[in-house]
Amino acid sequence: MKKTKVLAILMATTMLVSCGKTTAEVTSSEAAEDAEEETYSELEEGSVFTFGSYNGQDISWIVLSRKGDSCEILALDNIESLPVDSYRCRSWEDSDLRDWLRDDFFNEAFSDEEKKRIDDPDSFILHDPVYLLSSTDLSKYGEVIGQYEASEDWWLRSGITTVNDPGDIATVAGEAVTNGADVTEEHGVRPAMHFYAGDDQEHLESNGDRFILWPEDDLANIGLGGRFRFGAYNGEPIDWIVLSKEGCYCEVVAVDIIDELPMDEDGNCTSWEDSSLNSWLNNEFYEDSFSDDEKMRLEVATDEGAYISLLSEEDLTSYSSFLVAHPASGEFWLMSDPDGTAAAAFETGELLAEEKAVEETCGVRPVMMFYCGNNPYMLGEPTPTATPIPTPTPAPASMADPIDADEDQYAIVMDEIEIIEAEHPGSSYQIEQLRDRENDTYYWVLTAYYEETSHEYVIRDGEMSEIGTSSDEPMVMLSYEEITSMPFLADTSEYWLFGRNEMVDTIADGRYFGSVIGFSEDGTRMWFCIGTPIVLDRSSVESLEVGDIIGYTDYGEELIVTEISTYGDTPFYNLSNGYFLSGNYCADPENEYMVTGANDCPYAGGTVFVEVPVSSSCTVTDTYDMLGTVEGYDEIEPAGNPLLDSYWWYFQSNVPYGSVYASNGWYCCSGLAYPVVIRGGEVVSINIEWR
Repeated sequence: MKKTKVLAILMATTMLVSCGKTTAEVTSSEAAEDAEEETYSELEEGSVFTFGSYNGQDISWIVLSRKGDSCEILALDNIESLPVDSYRCRSWEDSDLRDWLRDDFFNEAFSDEEKKRIDDPDSFILHDPVYLLSSTDLSKYGEVIGQYEASEDWWLRSGITTVNDPGDIATVAGEAVTNGADVTEEHGVRPAMHFYAGDDQEHLESNGDRFILWPEDDLANIGLGGRFRFGAYNGEPIDWIVLSKEGCYCEVVAVDIIDELPMDEDGNCTSWEDSSLNSWLNNEFYEDSFSDDEKMRLEVATDEGAYISLLSEEDLTSYSSFLVAHPASGEFWLMSDPDGTAAAAFETGELLAEEKAVEETCGVRPVMMFYCGNNPYMLGEPTPTATPIPTPTPAPASMADPIDADEDQYAIVMDEIEIIEAEHPGSSYQIEQLRDRENDTYYWVLTAYYEETSHEYVIRDGEMSEIGTSSDEPMVMLSYEEITSMPFLADTSEYWLFGRNEMVDTIADGRYFGSVIGFSEDGTRMWFCIGTPIVLDRSSVESLEVGDIIGYTDYGEELIVTEISTYGDTPFYNLSNGYFLSGNYCADPENEYMVTGANDCPYAGGTVFVEVPVSSSCTVTDTYDMLGTVEGYDEIEPAGNPLLDSYWWYFQSNVPYGSVYASNGWYCCSGLAYPVVIRGGEVVSINIEWR
C-alpha cells in the first residue's frame, strides 16, 4: 500500500537554493535565541525572520498577512528544486511534492518545539502543516511577494485537475503562469505555512499535540508522520507513527520498542513465519493488547495472514527519515529469515553490521496495517442491506444475465452521482468495493468530495444513504465525466490503475499492451487500460553502450543503459528505473527490441481507459491453460463468441479461480492484454496472459 517515492532520491542530487538573509530581516537567528517571544510578537505584514533550518541553513520567511496572532508566511526563496511528481499526478493532493513537504521537509526542518508554532491552515489543505501557495494566493499577496524576487521560477499548488494537466508556476517576480510547466519538471519549491506569533502556552501545546499525538476522534485525517495512541501492553498505552498512507489505510510502527525478546526461543527456526517472536506477536500480543473493537481496525499485513510484523531491511531505507526523527530506546529486531542469527537495527534505524543470535533478546518494535477511516461497517457494524456481488456459475452460458440480475447496483449508484452533481457541480467521486467481514459479503461504497468534505454512501433497501463524512479526500478521485463514462461498476480506489490513466472515447488502430478490465455480456465490446510499447530497431540497440540514453523517458526521467551482458549468444540490456530491453512480444523479434519491466512485462506508455468493439472473427489466445485444467471446460456448449468460448474466460468465471462479477450488462474480469491488436476500430486479435 505504498505509493512510490522517488523524491528522496532526487533530494540527494538536487542543489539547495540559497535562502540568505536580507536587510529587511526583523532579527538574526542569534538575537532570536534571546528574544524569541518578543520578536515573534512584533511580526507584521512584510516582516522577514528566520525559523527552522534545512540542509544546515536557517530558513528565512516573509510574513504575507497577520490576523491576531496567526501569520501566513512564505519562504523568502526556494529551498529546493524538485518536480511536483515523478510520474503523472491527478491533483496536488496526489503529488509526491505534497508528501515530501508534509513529511520529509516538515520533520527535518523543525524541532518538536518549533512545530508548536505551526498552525492549521484555514485553506483547503486542512491538515497539511506545510504547503504551497496557489495562483489565488498570488493575487491576494502579490504586493508583498513582489518585493522579494526568487532565484528561479517556483511551483504553485494549483492548476492540476487531471492526469495530463501541467501545474501552475510563479515567476521569479511572483507572477502566476497558469499551467506553466509539466509536473515532472524541476522548479523551485517555496514552502508556505501558518505561523503562531503569540505566547499563549495552551495554544502552543495544542499545536504540539497535533504533531505529537493525533486525537483519537480524528484518525481519518492523520497524515504521514502523524502519531496516535492505540492499544496497550503491560498496562502502558502504545504510541504509533504513520509510515505510509493510501486512502484510509496506513502502515504504522510503534514509536518505541515495547519489550526485549528473543527472535526464537529454541533457536531452531529457519523462517520468520516459524519464529517464536512471530507467533507471540500474532497471538499473545495481538490478543492481549487490543480490544475487539480495536482489532476491527487491523488489516492482514502479510501473505501468511498475520496482523503484526516487524520492519524489514528494505523498510529501513524507505522510512529512514521517520526512523532518524523518532529513534527507539535501543536496538530492535528486523523481520528476516534467521539462520542461527537474524538482522537487527540500531536505535536510529541503521542496519547492524553483524546479525544477532536468535536466542539473544533484542527490542521488539511492532508494525501493523491500520484502518484509519470512519466507515461504520468497516468498524464492525453490520451492513444494513449489503447485497452480495453475484457469484458466477462454472459455465459462462449459465451465468445470471447481468442486465436482469437483482444484485446489480449500477443504476442506483449512477443516479446518486447525477443528484450530487446537480446539487454540487464539479464534485469528484470514488467507487470502492468493500468486504463485510462478519457476513463474508461484498458491497459498494460511493464517496463524493465537495465543499472540502468526503461524503460516503451505501445502498440500503435499494436506495443510496449517506453514512458518514470526513475532511480526508481519498487519494484517487474521478471527475463526473470520468465516473459516468465507466460502462459498469468497478473499484476505482487503486492508484496504479485509476489514479494515473485517462479515459478516452476512441483509440487509433495499432498494437497495444495493458489490461483487460471487462467485456459486455455478449462478447461484442471490451473495456481496456492499454498503451503503446516502446519498440527500438535492433541495429540501433546493438550499437548502444553503458551510459547511453535510449531516447525515451519514464514519466519525465530519461532511460539509460546501465549494464550489457550476454546469455549464450543473446545480449541483455539493463536500463535505469528497473527496465530492460527484450525481444519477447515484439511483432518482428528478429529486428526489434522492446522496453520491458519486471517479469518481462512490456512498458506501455500513455495508457488510457477505452471501450473498443470486438470483431466477430477476433482471434483469442491465452496462457491460462498453464495454470491447470478446470474440470468441465471440454464439455461446455460453445457460445459462438471467441471471448466467451476461450479458456481464459472459463477459468475467470469458475469458482474458486475467478473473481468475476456482473454489472450493467458487463462482466468485470481481469487479464493482461499482451498484446491486443485494433484494426478498423475493432479488436481483431488478443492474447490474454495470467501473470
